[in-house]
Amino acid sequence: MITKDYKLGQMGPALAAPYGLETLVLHSFSPIDTYATQLALALKSHASLRHLHVMYLGEASAQGLRMLMALPNLQTFHVCLSSSVAKPQEKLVESIAQEMGVDLELTRW
Repeated sequence: MITKDYKLGQMGPALAAPYGLETLVLHSFSPIDTYATQLALALKSHASLRHLHVMYLGEASAQGLRMLMALPNLQTFHVCLSSSVAKPQEKLVESIAQEMGVDLELTRW
């Protein structure tokens, strides 16, 4: 599990293992431009990644979401939103997933 305190630049070497990564779960992660860019660059070389789970999508940007959903071979983007996340933010995630052709699993807690 990777939290917001984890240095995303360290992720690339940490994932450079001889086995494939199919599912990644991010806890307390907000895909704003800077973080999403760093994460997308770190994961771009992992063509085995199929499923990305983001727990508590706080603040997000359209550009950040697009970068994550454009990862090669990404099939499912699962977002678990807290009840405090506004409806427009939820609609943004839904519209970008549809635009990018990624299956979206959206839940609230």
